Amino acid sequence: MKKNKRKKAPRQKGAAFSRKGPQATAKTWSRQGDMMIRGCGTGDGVRYPGAFYSTEKIRWVSRKRTETGLPAEIRNPQEKNRVYPFARGFTAAGKRYADLGELRAQSGGHPNWYRDIYGREVLCLAKHFPCFDCFDAVHEHRFYRWFFLREANALTRVYFADESEFIYVTEDVENVEDFCWEEMNRLGYFDKTFNQL
Repeated sequence: MKKNKRKKAPRQKGAAFSRKGPQATAKTWSRQGDMMIRGCGTGDGVRYPGAFYSTEKIRWVSRKRTETGLPAEIRNPQEKNRVYPFARGFTAAGKRYADLGELRAQSGGHPNWYRDIYGREVLCLAKHFPCFDCFDAVHEHRFYRWFFLREANALTRVYFADESEFIYVTEDVENVEDFCWEEMNRLGYFDKTFNQL
């Protein structure tokens, strides 16, 4: 007797995101062509323990244009958040890291640009803890830290506050903190690459 073989369901064309996360569809995005990050107004905000940041909402638009001058493709990110104990390492953009230092394995000769242990470009931003008097200004050495990685057409954010016990990772970022958004634009993050600095 012949065994009945199940027919595989046809693949959906044009699917930009799957339940498995951004890494599952990175190849699809690459085939669709390089896309650009664009701000599209006030975001939903980002909350961490003891901190809340207003945000810029972003989306991805294709470089290819229609006859009317509009982007041929637009993709809205689908954020996924994970929290990792600081001492146990973390996963970001599909790769495992033992600690934050592995995100800054190689300096690019610029205080904000690095390569990680896998050779991927990393944008590093930091903001000083608030100081309320001259004593704080002299003795406060803690920072809030952000690390951004771009894989295909998805942005990953790693957030850590000095002396915290946890690392916060957001895959396929949709809401970028205003401070980070301003710094990204100032540094030309959306137009330059590591090798152009």
